[in-house]
Amino acid sequence: MSQKWERSKAWDDEHIPSWLWGAKFVLRAFSSITLAVVLLVFVSIYAMLASVPVGLLALAPTYLIYALSLVLPLALVWTGIIVIVSRLGHDRATRFSLGVIGLIVSGAACAWAWWALAWPMLRYDAISGTGVRLFADFVETYKATTLRRLPAFEMTELEFYSWWPMRAALLAFVVNMFVATVRRIEFTFKNIGVLTVHTGIIVIALGSIYYQKLKKEGNTILVAGVDTQTGVQGIGPPQTGFYDNTRVVLYAMQEGSQMGAAAWEQRPIRRLPRYNDYGLDVGDEHAQTSLWRQTRTHMPWEGIPKRTLSIDVPPTNKLIDEDIRLRVVGYASYADLKSDWLRLDPRDVDGALLPARILTIDAGGGAFSFMMLPSVPAGRVRASERLEFEYTLSMDERRWRDLSEPLEPDVQHALVIEVPDAGVRLVTPVSRGASIAVGETGYRVEVEQLSPRPPMPIVTRGYEGATSSVAVVKITTPGGQQFQRWAYSRFPELDQDILQETGATGRPLRRPADTAIRIAYIDATRGQVIIDETVSGTLRAIIRRPGEKVQVIDSLAMGEWLERIDGQMNLAVTQRWEHAEPFERPVPVPADERDKRSVGTHIASAVAVEVGLQGSDWSRVVWIPFTQYMGVGGEGQRSVRTPDGRSITLAFGRLRHEFPGFAVQLVDFEMIAYDHRGAPRDYQSTLRVSSTQSPPAFKPYTHVCKLNAPLRAPFHWDEDAPWVSNFVRRLAAGINPNQFKLSQAGWDQEGWNQSSQLVDQGALDRPFVRFTILGVGNNPGIHVIALGSILMGVGIPWAFYIKPWLIRREKARIQRTLAQRVTGMKPEPVAEGVV
Repeated sequence: MSQKWERSKAWDDEHIPSWLWGAKFVLRAFSSITLAVVLLVFVSIYAMLASVPVGLLALAPTYLIYALSLVLPLALVWTGIIVIVSRLGHDRATRFSLGVIGLIVSGAACAWAWWALAWPMLRYDAISGTGVRLFADFVETYKATTLRRLPAFEMTELEFYSWWPMRAALLAFVVNMFVATVRRIEFTFKNIGVLTVHTGIIVIALGSIYYQKLKKEGNTILVAGVDTQTGVQGIGPPQTGFYDNTRVVLYAMQEGSQMGAAAWEQRPIRRLPRYNDYGLDVGDEHAQTSLWRQTRTHMPWEGIPKRTLSIDVPPTNKLIDEDIRLRVVGYASYADLKSDWLRLDPRDVDGALLPARILTIDAGGGAFSFMMLPSVPAGRVRASERLEFEYTLSMDERRWRDLSEPLEPDVQHALVIEVPDAGVRLVTPVSRGASIAVGETGYRVEVEQLSPRPPMPIVTRGYEGATSSVAVVKITTPGGQQFQRWAYSRFPELDQDILQETGATGRPLRRPADTAIRIAYIDATRGQVIIDETVSGTLRAIIRRPGEKVQVIDSLAMGEWLERIDGQMNLAVTQRWEHAEPFERPVPVPADERDKRSVGTHIASAVAVEVGLQGSDWSRVVWIPFTQYMGVGGEGQRSVRTPDGRSITLAFGRLRHEFPGFAVQLVDFEMIAYDHRGAPRDYQSTLRVSSTQSPPAFKPYTHVCKLNAPLRAPFHWDEDAPWVSNFVRRLAAGINPNQFKLSQAGWDQEGWNQSSQLVDQGALDRPFVRFTILGVGNNPGIHVIALGSILMGVGIPWAFYIKPWLIRREKARIQRTLAQRVTGMKPEPVAEGVV
């Protein structure tokens, strides 16, 4: 205990009144070494909790039981041996030898007995559940999960180490170090080493707190421009910001807002989970039921702990009407969004109704259901390799007659050809290349193509996503005119004629199918079940089984089974929905199929956002997938319309930071391979940095950014500026949180490879990319931390080498002085370096 510490305590007792005992206690605590040890132990335990799975930590009581089951019997045996040996009448050496031998032999015997008798009963078997293991379910569930991933925490490693308990401990340690140094250590020359080390620790701790508080890290995407003359890569548009790696936001935009023109508003989502799922079943509260719930064929939330979530997302500026409220009510950590259907009361629907029908198949081994949308072309047909289902509303009688035509068992394709004016109608099997003379009408039909899908996708409005087999035939009229007819088996209303004449663009002219000759295509390549619902609500059906005669059922009741539509498969229409509405739900990806690099990063996640109105019971929930780079494509955007017609567009992505006063453009990109077109050795982006301030804060400059040569902005070493100015600005940039480093983090490898193939074909002069990705980060206070490290590096040698040398030197001087006093001689000066 130092004399300075004794003086400090005496000062406390003298000057601090008794009624300030609390302040005195705190002062003494922060002056103690014990507090420093406690804080360091806390930091060590905190670090252990960040990296050791909680399931492994939960095994500690079990291992303690295992150890006690061996140690307690062994302690009893050893105690007995020691008592017995101590009472023997032999000399001390003999008793010691016998005791040691007894302890060794008994220890080995106890260990063998424990292994043979106790351990088989204690050892836990996960399959049978036998043995001893406390918290077995918890251990199994969280055997690979660290504390920060539990539902109560949900933090990345960086967030966990930056959490307030660690910051509070570091701050308390800094205060403890400072107070203890001032009140315990003498400010003398020989103590410079200790004082320097303590100062370095304090500087490092303060620099770390500053660093954690202002640290920003993320990445940005630079899109390449396109030279309009050559079509190759040119200077891209300026990028003025980057996206944070950890913090996420809800992007919201309102069309026709009272606050002005539509623009994206960033609303930070506080304490959003990362590793666990919450509220996977939310979103259908306003519906009567859903397809997944009704049929129970797909319930992805079952088997997952039910957790609720409620995070208000308040506005950051006034771009959205004030009465609109946004709240996060669900989170899927790693999931794909799949379409469910909601059954709604028609009275709650504004606009046209979307009727739906539920069909149930019973194949003998269990029933399953699926939905048909008879008013939507793409939704009224369901097809597999063996069987095709079609559900229509009030089918045209001519088409019903066409589909009901009997065919020979081996016929797969047939045409129904009618010439109304001549009263001719014929049904004929066809194959590719067949030529049919249509009675005495003078028409001739030649089959050019029988395709299971259209030669070109169907783009007619309302038919998006629909497909159909097509018969392409050439028709020759009685007058000798020829044109091509596309006859769709499922959508005859889309039939069209392709004429030999061309239009202004040089393409053949098209027209609706000429009514003078009608052609219907019957595709019998697989089994068909066609159900039509008449205006009166009754059902009728056509069943066409391969190799069998067509079966026509003129009247079918709701719920009545159509038997043996394919083997032992039976079919029934089990439900009518007046209105159905699509609804996306998350389906968690199995753990063994997840990319571990994406776990906890939100990349494969989705959030459920509730849109509500203040003072109203109305609300709607929409699931929104994560968007890595906002503004690059609109696949992740979802819209909600309020009852009064306002449209709210939402997106879920990373927080965007603006670059402080500068913008970056991609000028050029180059991939450097090991061997011409071999594996990448390096890749570099030529970047142009310009000021966004007015007037410009610096002249635009170009930098070649490589893997090991990052761009630093906005400050850069200006060759035209004085060296002193550059040096001072460089030091200031070290503590400035607005100084960023941009380094290569990714590139468009697919685009580079595709353009390289075009180069090989001679179509391009050089390969190019569509984008490049730069990692962005600042290092505020890194020079402060470096200064603290330098102080420690200087102080440690002083404390361990120079200080002992000074003490030995002072001791020798004192000894010489005392010796001279005893002999009465005048002390001689001590030579430098003499001990």
